[in-house]
Amino acid sequence: MRRLIGFASFLLVACVFIASQQELTDKESFPTSTKPALIRRASQEEATHLVSVRSKGRCSGVPLKGTLYVVTAAHCVLDQYTGKFTSKYDIRVEYNDTRYDVSAVLVQETFAPSTGKVLSATDIAVLVLTKSIPGIGVDLGSREDILNGGTLIGYQPVAGEDTFYHPSKHSELTEIGLLANVAPAACTFTGDQVKTLKNFWSIPCGMIPGGSGGPVLVLKNGKLLLVGVLSSVDGSLSSNGITPVSIAAEMLRNPDKYYYSLTNVQGYTPGLSR
Repeated sequence: MRRLIGFASFLLVACVFIASQQELTDKESFPTSTKPALIRRASQEEATHLVSVRSKGRCSGVPLKGTLYVVTAAHCVLDQYTGKFTSKYDIRVEYNDTRYDVSAVLVQETFAPSTGKVLSATDIAVLVLTKSIPGIGVDLGSREDILNGGTLIGYQPVAGEDTFYHPSKHSELTEIGLLANVAPAACTFTGDQVKTLKNFWSIPCGMIPGGSGGPVLVLKNGKLLLVGVLSSVDGSLSSNGITPVSIAAEMLRNPDKYYYSLTNVQGYTPGLSR
């Protein structure tokens, strides 16, 4: 058994909360637009599959359909200073005021943030629940699916009835932190707005604390697909770094390589079914 891990963030985006209870059907689709991406209030249908990932701080996640798995950002479960996994912090998932315990984490340990070598390309983790969350979940997509555009979903600090607070500089991020009221936000982007940066993407949304681990979702052939998770915000607070879901797929293919137990049980059995 590998040693246990805890919570941290090497990037400047914080986490999310649970979303609505209503399930998005396969016949419904996210709106698309050729205009610049804007952060707006998410509809109930868009926010359905968001869950709250709680540890040292708050992050978001999304369950994989028909499994015990929740996908989130790696920096939500790695130590901030070492980039390693530690049992220092409790990890749990919350949905509709119900707590779901986490038995294990699949994650790739990274360099410490101070080295400047932690990249969005590895910022993804898979949580293994002790029981599934009924009625919600999406399927895994592929790297190519984001090129047709999609919607990033996550919680953001509320400024007004239909607006979200957005700081003018990075120093203000810690001021709003996670104490402000939050609400589900969404940012829809087109394929031509996706920028490929090495092994991850940049999209013009600029979500700030309240969004880390938030899913990028697309609808393809009648299925809602997860293509990436929110990892970072750039220096201008105008674009988000998105980690491809292919990292999570690799973890599920080779779980022993990335597995960290949160219990005293030896061995690993993937939670592939409800």
